[in-house]
Amino acid sequence: MQPKAVVDDFSIEQLVPYFQPIFDLNIHKVSRYECLSRLVTPQDNIYYPNEFLYIISRAQSNAAITQRMLELSVAYCLPRNMACSINMFKTDLLDNGLKKWLNDCFANYQTNLLGVEFSFDSVNEQPYILHSLIEEMPYLHITIEDVTELDNKLKSVISCGVDAIKISGNSIKKYAKKNQGETKLKHLVEYCHEKECTLIAEHIEDDQTLDSVLSLGVKYGQGFHLSTPSGRMTSLKQV
Repeated sequence: MQPKAVVDDFSIEQLVPYFQPIFDLNIHKVSRYECLSRLVTPQDNIYYPNEFLYIISRAQSNAAITQRMLELSVAYCLPRNMACSINMFKTDLLDNGLKKWLNDCFANYQTNLLGVEFSFDSVNEQPYILHSLIEEMPYLHITIEDVTELDNKLKSVISCGVDAIKISGNSIKKYAKKNQGETKLKHLVEYCHEKECTLIAEHIEDDQTLDSVLSLGVKYGQGFHLSTPSGRMTSLKQV
């Protein structure tokens, strides 16, 4: 499906966080929220990142988008004692100004309620920067997403001290629908359990996928079958 064109006038100030819960699947309780960016226009049109990021990035730095999302998420979540994480761009890892801002921001919050998410490809290309980030901000909860299998590169990333790993949605779907990749996923589950690194299954969209995830021993998950992202916490569907 092709994304719809962004036809409204917009600015970075119209970016808002939508919250999708990550559940402890054993006790049906929210453990953390992923804060997803949405563009909401004065006309009440809502756009997804693939529909607006490429346009905003032409005029604004990715760091400005990250900073706004983090500021709004912190302002909403911390007073409510909600654990939350935002997605960060590959370029954020190289932006010294943003890293200084992050350091100054998190210096005031000695809590792991606040977190960030990076794709595995991003940190795999810049492993020393990830290690530096963890040393400078030990309270920052760090999640690595889009992981497909356990290899030496991922072991190196986990050894840095990241808090959580997210299995890619495609890997989960292939296992759930075609029983593909079972051995690779089981090795990943066992290793994360051994290293006390939280393992999360993404894109749980139906009962079959949820059952497959549970059969692997994965204890945490998120996806539309569990709850859809919402800008209003009271409307979040519970499992």
